[in-house]
Amino acid sequence: MTRSGEYGINGLLYVAKRGQGKLAYVREVSEALHISQSFLSKIFQSFVRKGILHSHRGAKGGYSLARPAREITLKEALEAAQGPIALNRCLLGRRRPCGRHRRCGLHWVLSAAQRSIEERFNKTTVAHLAQTTQFLRSS
Repeated sequence: MTRSGEYGINGLLYVAKRGQGKLAYVREVSEALHISQSFLSKIFQSFVRKGILHSHRGAKGGYSLARPAREITLKEALEAAQGPIALNRCLLGRRRPCGRHRRCGLHWVLSAAQRSIEERFNKTTVAHLAQTTQFLRSS
């Protein structure tokens, strides 16, 4: 998982814990999570482009979930934040990137692990993660 993925998921969970239709402000989220505001803004814009968050402009602007948290999977959110999830470049869906995939024992192990990860990430929703996540309030 990249830093974008980690920060993006944590920021998304913060917004989800606010509740459907409630706004969260980038400044508030970045301060609560100790993440650069500009970096988090870029990640949130990726979420907006992928239909995960809504961006609300103006003085009262901020971000809200574009749809219920139970409909957003961890896989979808991670890929929106960081791109495709792959344990190795040979698993990115490209045809034979190294030419050894048919005789490479590592490829088959990684491929099986990749399928397991994708299955788990597809079954895990932002709603579930938000229920089990607690954020400390800074004073």
